[in-house]
Amino acid sequence: MDNSNPTLVDVLIDNNAGGNYGGGLSLWHSNPILTNVVITNNSVVGPNGSGGGLFMLNSTPVISGGNISGNSATKNGNNSFNFN
Repeated sequence: MDNSNPTLVDVLIDNNAGGNYGGGLSLWHSNPILTNVVITNNSVVGPNGSGGGLFMLNSTPVISGGNISGNSATKNGNNSFNFN
C-alpha cells in the first residue's frame, strides 16, 4: 500500500513471498486500520529482506486483534520491520 489508509477487517494474509520489503503486507506512507488481521507464514527472500510479515515505511497502522507470527526475513524483522 502506498499513500493509502484502508480498513481491513477479518483478513488472512498467509503464505506469500516478496523480494526485499514486506512478504505479507508492505506499507509506504500509509496509515491503515487493521482489525483481526492475521499475517502468518510469509517471507522476504532478497538480500535486503526486511519485514517478513509486515514492512512499514513512514507508516502508522492502527492494529487491534489478529496476530503477526511465523514470518521470516533474510535481513531485518522476521515478523515486522518499521523504517521511519
